Amino acid sequence: MLIEELVVAILIIVMVLMVTAQVLSRYVFHTSLSHTEELVRYLFVWATFLGIAAAAYRNRHLSIALSQNLIPSRYLRLAGWAAAPGALLFAITIIFFGVRVVLLQVETRQTTAALGMPFRL
Repeated sequence: MLIEELVVAILIIVMVLMVTAQVLSRYVFHTSLSHTEELVRYLFVWATFLGIAAAAYRNRHLSIALSQNLIPSRYLRLAGWAAAPGALLFAITIIFFGVRVVLLQVETRQTTAALGMPFRL
């Protein structure tokens, strides 16, 4: 088992427990745990990206399996070589715009909605 898979499993368990606590708090105790929704949202994002990494490592992405079934076997190697520059370009684009968003958040001293945590480096 990859470390990413273990972390994703732990994050999912924590998310389920937090949502369960929120539901119980809201409907049984008639009070709300305001921070749980935001924390679950951030945990979900982390679980998603770590899951993507684990799926890519194991070659288990739906698109990878689908494309391998649709492309004739003699062209699979060529398709793999063509996909690598596209993935690299996509990653560079995401990094470029991600850094711009983070710098804007730091510059404007933006904070999270419920927790009030700063978006700082």
